[in-house]
Amino acid sequence: MRIKSLLILGFFLAINTINAQVDRIFGIRWIDSETVLSTLTDIDTDLNDDLDTLNGVYVVESTSAALDADGGRYFIVSNRGITITDIYTGLITDTIANPYILSGVRYHKNTNSLYALRYGGENKILVKIDLLTNTYSDVDTVEEFTTIYNPSYTIDQGNGIYYTTTELGITGIDLFTGDIVDSMSAPTNLRCLEYDAGSNALYGMRLIGSEFLFSRYDLDLDSFTDWNSLGGCNLSGSGNTAIDIINGRYFVTACGGILSIDLATGVVLDTVAENLNTFGIEYIESYIYLSMEEQSVVQSYKLYPNPSTGGINIVLDKIYSDIELEVIDLQGKVIYRDGFSEQQKLMLDLHFLENGNYIIQVRADDNLGLVKFMKN
Repeated sequence: MRIKSLLILGFFLAINTINAQVDRIFGIRWIDSETVLSTLTDIDTDLNDDLDTLNGVYVVESTSAALDADGGRYFIVSNRGITITDIYTGLITDTIANPYILSGVRYHKNTNSLYALRYGGENKILVKIDLLTNTYSDVDTVEEFTTIYNPSYTIDQGNGIYYTTTELGITGIDLFTGDIVDSMSAPTNLRCLEYDAGSNALYGMRLIGSEFLFSRYDLDLDSFTDWNSLGGCNLSGSGNTAIDIINGRYFVTACGGILSIDLATGVVLDTVAENLNTFGIEYIESYIYLSMEEQSVVQSYKLYPNPSTGGINIVLDKIYSDIELEVIDLQGKVIYRDGFSEQQKLMLDLHFLENGNYIIQVRADDNLGLVKFMKN
């Protein structure tokens, strides 16, 4: 047992030293008027991976894309309703019938719900879509404004505030009451909004004269900081944005690709996915975990959410005919064992585990994958 414990600990240390962060942009890509693909772009290498065809989808609202990173779900309003796609396989997993014309769909983690605006006569109504029951409910009519300028939306997850641009300026709406809690006398020419909790600021593109400037709006000081111009380059719509809080990057579709912009300086760092016609973009921070060098490897072995309270998903790089899975504690004891066949995505219920760190080992045919997992 001591030898096995040391081996497992060795595996654990190896995983810590050679795991690799892989930053990706998830979105949809037009091929022709009737073909839409789910797609991933590796930010570091600029390699694009088309995942799957979104069958039956031929109209999408790119300002109404949202991401549940922990649950591995991507949402977009389409001609089918709210289309839900798995971010690892690109497959459509569900469709929620849409009885309204919605704009600005955003995901709120704490309530596991989507929020959006719909028309209600001359006013807008804040709508909640409960993802546990797939049911709609009106939060409240927002009577203070009637017009949304340059359709752009973002959400403050922690405080539950939904931001958009209206004739009032930059308008914040309470997700739970529908009341306006913030309405700044800022110009309405700020678009492509993204919220950063660390700086309590909104980032976006501001049209000054004939040029778009990358800009930060400080919500505490009610003031703008304008940075670099895109140099006459046009935006590809007003809602095609994403934000990477950890690495301080803002992404926007412009100049024929996806621009990566430094949040602190406004400097354009890179342009990826050029000429690929990618829309509805969302940033995903994911990890690929590799086994020790002398072992065969299951490439692109992903586990989410991690940490988790118990329910997890494991996605392999392809379908394998024979899969053996073990959950091992740090003393080398096998806590749980299961087998699968002809599968690519494995769903596990590990609520019975005590809180702590574990190793999940997957043998798929002749390949081996190991991942560090935290139960909390």
